[in-house]
Amino acid sequence: MVCDDGVASVLRFADTPDDIVTDAGSARGSLADAVNNLWRDPKVVVSRESVD
Repeated sequence: MVCDDGVASVLRFADTPDDIVTDAGSARGSLADAVNNLWRDPKVVVSRESVD
């Protein structure tokens, strides 16, 4: 989950399905960076109009 206040995640792994791992925003690394960048980067507007 990502919002203006940061990123939080909940994970479960197949080999230990009853153990739930939560993170309330202290995650670091390339995945956390990618999620933050996805949320904070400006939206890209694509036009389908042709230019003559």
